[in-house]
Amino acid sequence: MARKKGEMNEAERIAVTGIKVTRASDDPSRWPEINAIQSSIEDQRTYQANLDRSDAFLITADKTLGFSTDLLSRARERAVQLTNEIYTSTDRAAASNELFKLKEQLIGVANTEVNGRFLFAGNAYDNPAFDDAGVYLGASTVPLTRMSETSDLQTGWDGEQVFQGTVDIFQVLEDIGTAMAANDVVGIRDQLVALDLGLEQVVAWRTEIGFKQVAANDALSIAETMEQILVARKDEATEEDPAAAYTKLAEMRLSYEATLQVAAATSKTKLFDFIR
Repeated sequence: MARKKGEMNEAERIAVTGIKVTRASDDPSRWPEINAIQSSIEDQRTYQANLDRSDAFLITADKTLGFSTDLLSRARERAVQLTNEIYTSTDRAAASNELFKLKEQLIGVANTEVNGRFLFAGNAYDNPAFDDAGVYLGASTVPLTRMSETSDLQTGWDGEQVFQGTVDIFQVLEDIGTAMAANDVVGIRDQLVALDLGLEQVVAWRTEIGFKQVAANDALSIAETMEQILVARKDEATEEDPAAAYTKLAEMRLSYEATLQVAAATSKTKLFDFIR
């Protein structure tokens, strides 16, 4: 009776929950497969969480470099303007202050942080990437985040490469400001080529970050799809067909009731024999 009661209770649990396998003893032959599927599901959820966190880094880095190009474009505009002969030495001296200010602003932009993480300091992201003079304080190595079983996503950048790679943009702004202060029109013109190269440098890095955003979005979509597929596979391995579950439950109840009847009849017989 105890065994039949246990079987009926188990059949009732399966019918109500729809789950036929909850532990290894329920189906030892399928448990390794189910366990492996669950592990893969957790991996896909981890990738999704990583990509969600990385999204803020990528978006902010993109906006940061966009603002950097705005600052450099303004510097170029002023440099071209002040090479015109209609401007005096006094005009150029006054404009030099703006160039120095643009350099200061650009250094501040290069020290952009998200939740205490400096995006352009490489793996040394706990501290600012540049000091006030534009000297790089970060690392050449960069942080990576796992976004799939086989690939990583870059979530930080070597600011020295971005802002001081082929062209040291901070130095170019400093040199233009110095030339303006000295009323050196030729010196201003000479720096325009370097300034254009600096703009191209920043735009190139912004384009690369754009590609990483696309890759991250694709990876997120894949991880979400894979999770759905794996959950369906796990459900198939662990769930019971409702019709089959309730049919089995009905059979278990009939079997248990029959056992009760037999037990009751046996008990009456023994009691009658005792009285007699």
